[in-house]
Amino acid sequence: MKTVIVYASVHHGNTKKLVENCLVVLRNRKPCMRRNIMKQIEEIIRNTTEEEQEKVDWTKAWSTKYPVLATYQKEVDIPKYAAEIRRMFTELQEDYNYSEQDAMLVLKDILAHEYMDNRPKKNKKHK
Repeated sequence: MKTVIVYASVHHGNTKKLVENCLVVLRNRKPCMRRNIMKQIEEIIRNTTEEEQEKVDWTKAWSTKYPVLATYQKEVDIPKYAAEIRRMFTELQEDYNYSEQDAMLVLKDILAHEYMDNRPKKNKKHK
């Protein structure tokens, strides 16, 4: 059994480098090994504090995998979409008495499900 140790080093970006290396390893592992690594990642997520999360520039971190996150700010009419998102966010808080964080998480989850449930299905290659 292998162990993954993740530690936070915001100044040097070591956490980001370590997680990126783990993801490379994860992509190259057999399914049973992937499940073990996924369990370790889930444990890291559970044990990461809000204070630690706030120190991470998630846009920058994810932009290494999804370059659009590094460029959309120059192209997209952000205030237009931000106003609509803020309206939905506020509505969730008022209609369901959610905290700010809960409303954000619910809205984010709905967005993710809309994307996942409505994207074109990829054809799986048979081996």
